[in-house]
Amino acid sequence: MIQERLKELRQKKELTQVELARRVGISKHLYNKYERNNVRPSDDTLLKLAKELEVTFEYLVFGRDANLPTEKSDALAPEERRLLEAFRTVTEERIKRAILEIAEDYADANVIRMTTKTTRTKKY
Repeated sequence: MIQERLKELRQKKELTQVELARRVGISKHLYNKYERNNVRPSDDTLLKLAKELEVTFEYLVFGRDANLPTEKSDALAPEERRLLEAFRTVTEERIKRAILEIAEDYADANVIRMTTKTTRTKKY
């Protein structure tokens, strides 16, 4: 449950309820209600809490990272995970499309550079 994950993660980070509440811009009383399961945090607050606790929104809400590989062989590198998590926080579709376009353009350019470099170094 959300309240259990909040408490566990906060304690792992060695933060008090007061410190975490201050970091996300809410009162200590409201945060205390989250951990006691008296009030469910808004999605906006959950996003802020996830960022402070260095987990995904999906982990706070569902207890797992949605759509992330679970097998070690398919595991993402830390920078890939950060990129994916950051991308998931983008809400505007036009910005998501722009980010994807930039990534695809870079990947295409990188493939062309690698192909050109390989072609130049081949001995016939």
